[in-house]
Amino acid sequence: MQDSIYIDHFPMVPPREQAESDQNYTKHVHCDGARFHVLSYTSKGVSCSERDCIINKPKIIKK
Repeated sequence: MQDSIYIDHFPMVPPREQAESDQNYTKHVHCDGARFHVLSYTSKGVSCSERDCIINKPKIIKK
């Protein structure tokens, strides 16, 4: 996935790169055990704890 970053160590500051699909959002960071970019699952879908993460971009439903 081009809008994600995978890291295997805890950085001092989480990386913040612009998502390729939408420059208004940042890439989602995957890091086991990290307390940043934490995903929450609800009946409405998935959301990330980082406000401007690409995961939180509203989905457009086409009819």
